[in-house]
Amino acid sequence: MRALSGCLALALAACEPAYDIEVRLERPTSSALDPFAPEAGVAKVRVVVRGNARGEEAVLDGAPGTEQWRVEGFPAEQVEIEVFGFDVVGNVRAYGRLPPRSTEGGLRATVPFRRNLAYVIHAPNPAQRAPESVIYVLDVVTRTLVDRVRLEGDAPRATSITARGGESMLVVVTEGFDARLVELSTLDHRMTSTDLEVRPDVVVGVEASDVAVAIGGSRVAFVDLAARAVLDGFVDVGGRVLDAAMAPSGSRVLAAVDVYPPGLLEIDVARREVRGENIIQRPAGIALDRRTSVAYVVSNETRAIVGYDLETGRSSLLETGPGIAASMGSPTGRAVFSDNMSGLFAVRDARDGSQPRIYPFSVLGRSGAREGIPTFFDVRGVAADGPGRRVVVAGAGTSTLTAGLTVIDAELDELAPAFTNTLYPLDPDERSGPFRVRQRYQPAGVAIVYGR
Repeated sequence: MRALSGCLALALAACEPAYDIEVRLERPTSSALDPFAPEAGVAKVRVVVRGNARGEEAVLDGAPGTEQWRVEGFPAEQVEIEVFGFDVVGNVRAYGRLPPRSTEGGLRATVPFRRNLAYVIHAPNPAQRAPESVIYVLDVVTRTLVDRVRLEGDAPRATSITARGGESMLVVVTEGFDARLVELSTLDHRMTSTDLEVRPDVVVGVEASDVAVAIGGSRVAFVDLAARAVLDGFVDVGGRVLDAAMAPSGSRVLAAVDVYPPGLLEIDVARREVRGENIIQRPAGIALDRRTSVAYVVSNETRAIVGYDLETGRSSLLETGPGIAASMGSPTGRAVFSDNMSGLFAVRDARDGSQPRIYPFSVLGRSGAREGIPTFFDVRGVAADGPGRRVVVAGAGTSTLTAGLTVIDAELDELAPAFTNTLYPLDPDERSGPFRVRQRYQPAGVAIVYGR
């Protein structure tokens, strides 16, 4: 075992009690997914251990391939651990996170360490060979194709995708009149399935709980991922789900639906209860700050943003400027929170056919960018990476020729962040026409490992 010790401030070193913390990295078994593979580009690994009081922090740096770490005498009774894999210019190419854990008696922690990858599902196209059954795995930094996963079945169609922390992707798959939840492991891309009685619009889950929540098809259903079974306690609801988020503890879910009022559904997972929340006019996008468990809800019609605490149920209205809501605009039903920026991004697809844009907004009180960031047309999904340093917007475009990705660098003090618009990668396997031209699929949804 290779042990490394972090340098703590002298004042902290004198604190009592103090505990020893051992960190081990769990790497994927697939070479394409291995964060220490040469193509992943990791040049340095950093482990950050944060205590439950301000200023308690240990930072450990090591070479690629270091899998075990040790902090001696850390003065905190509860810690949260993050692991970063940086390339030579400081991009995050791999990431891992462990939710708060008790250090009493010492802590031996295993952190799933994963490449910074985006998983994208695709829209059906009769001129192509079932793109809806293929999931792309893309490097978030380079936007290059890392792997190509084909769903099992005769004619499967992926209709939604969300990340369950760093462990897996939750994919809703339909086939004929049937629907199932496919959990795709980020360790080795192994797939496990749970049959569903209805077709949900979205399924959300977190690594802290084995219970996922499926919403849509006029129902809320609770799925035991470990047992691969739908639990008793269906709840009837109406409306199409526009966005949803689950508290990091797995205790509650907030979902925006296109029925107003109430527009928002708060779901108590333990009690299997659903209640309507009428706190904002025509809610659409939900951006979750996992560190505070506050979900920021944007409106379809106004410039309002409401912060909703998923642990306490308290809500508060944020002061916003014109940047967050264009006067001629309608959200796609998506918003995402960036830890690194301490703020959110909300998508606006213009009703008048002008360029769609995504707008940043700081929850610390700074003004958002008025002009927003231009994206590709027909935005189908938006996601942030684990540390919140990059945001990916997937646009289906007006055709297969114009589908693309917008990648945003979310910096703490930059409310006009740098961004790149690139055409979606061509499929390596499918060619058509007399000249065997490679095909470009159209994204239908995106999720990032550890992201939102």
